[in-house]
Amino acid sequence: MDTAVIDINAETSPFVLFSISEVVYGISSSHVLSIEILSTPTPLVNAPPYTLGVLDFRGDMIPLIGMRQLFAQDARGEGLRNFMQSLRADYENWVQGFEEAVRDDRGLEVNFNDDNCKLGVWLADFDTQNNSLSIHVNRIANAYTSANRNGTKIAAMAKTDKEKALVELEGLKNTYIKEVLGLVDVCADAYLEGIREMLLVLNVNDMTKGIVVDEIVSVEYINQFLNMPDNSAKSKYVRSLARRDRDNSTVLLMDEELIIEL
Repeated sequence: MDTAVIDINAETSPFVLFSISEVVYGISSSHVLSIEILSTPTPLVNAPPYTLGVLDFRGDMIPLIGMRQLFAQDARGEGLRNFMQSLRADYENWVQGFEEAVRDDRGLEVNFNDDNCKLGVWLADFDTQNNSLSIHVNRIANAYTSANRNGTKIAAMAKTDKEKALVELEGLKNTYIKEVLGLVDVCADAYLEGIREMLLVLNVNDMTKGIVVDEIVSVEYINQFLNMPDNSAKSKYVRSLARRDRDNSTVLLMDEELIIEL
C-alpha cells in the first residue's frame, strides 16, 4: 500500500525535530520538559547498552537513553574514526611501497606521485561545514603537502644516490610523514570537539527520562501525517511518518510511550 496523507491537524502541539545519523525524527513537544546540551552522565553498572547512565534533572536522577545505541548504530564519530584508520593504513603502505622501490632500484617506480594514494584523493575532495574538523583537516593537508614536496626531491635523488635518498627518507618518515599519521589518528576526536550531543527530557505518563540525540533540527508544527507503508522496515519505536510543511521532507515520529518504558 502506498503512503497516504491522513489526520491533517490531528496534533495541536508543535513537534521537536531532531536528527540521528542524519535521519530526522520528531516527538510531540507536549512531552518535552527541557532541551539541553548533554553533560556527562553517571554510568550505571549492568545497564543495557542503550542506557548511558543517569543525570541530575531539577533535583531528581533520571536515566538517559542513547538513541544511536537504541537503534544499534555506531557512536557519533565512530564511522569517521574507522574511515580515517583505513586511510592511515593505506598511506603507510604507500610510503612503504615507495621506500621498497628506492631500496630495490625499481626505476620508474621510484616516485612520490600521490595519484594512487587514498589519503591524497580524500584531502583533495574534502569539504565540510564543521569548523573544528575543517581546521584539523587543513593541518593534515599542510603536513601531507610538505611530505610530498620532500618526497619528490628524494625520488629524484634516488636515481643518482640511493643511500643518501634512504637517509633523507628516514628523516622524512620521522618528521612530516609522522605528523600526517599523528593528525590522522586524532581526526575523529577533532570532529567531536566541534559538536555537542543534545538531551531531550521527556515526561510521559508521569515518568521522566532523557533521550540523547545528535542535533536539534527545529520546533515546528506538522500538518501532514502519513500511513506507514506495509513493507516498511521501521523501528518499533517509530509510530508513523510525517512531512514537513517547509520542504516536504519526511520525518519519523517517535512512539513516546515505548521510549519512556525502556
